Amino acid sequence: MVRQSDRQAIILWLLGLFFTVFMICAIILQIRDGELSPSYASVFDLFCGGLLWIASFIALLVAADRVAFPVKFTMWLTVSALAGALAIDELFEFHERSSEVIGDDDYIKALIWLFAGVGLYTIYRLENPPIFVRRLFIVGFIVQTAYLLVDAGDGDFYVLPVPKGIATWTEEILELLFVQCYLAGLVLLHARSGRQKN
Repeated sequence: MVRQSDRQAIILWLLGLFFTVFMICAIILQIRDGELSPSYASVFDLFCGGLLWIASFIALLVAADRVAFPVKFTMWLTVSALAGALAIDELFEFHERSSEVIGDDDYIKALIWLFAGVGLYTIYRLENPPIFVRRLFIVGFIVQTAYLLVDAGDGDFYVLPVPKGIATWTEEILELLFVQCYLAGLVLLHARSGRQKN
């Protein structure tokens, strides 16, 4: 019989291995594809969009476990819908075109960051997730904050003291990393729900 803590450690190790291979493949394919450009969906955008689709699906599974609790059920359906909307945006680059209307897409990214913070706090209050899930969500939020700061430092608000190419690559890698952290937390939360029902 595998103990709950051992099971969590195994899942974390497997997720870490999966995400490491995932990130390496994204980097190799992006290098092969060439220069990162905001004018079309890059390899990083496609990989990030794929992770967001998976996150949307996992949130649906968590919602299915919460059908008996209308507030939690509605919250997880909302998480699923928002992750799906972000996946569509990553694939079709709608936020890049918003600069024509609002002046800069960094405002939208700041709004997403704010929603993420409110969402994580709401999950904490309603679900009281285990410590390992909380840590993943906290690390994800910290990395998302770093992503936002690097993205804002491309000259729109200030200029980072690094070459633009390095800043762009750093931004894309940070985006993949924070989405991976959030997704890992969702997977572990769903795994705990399934374990509790058995």
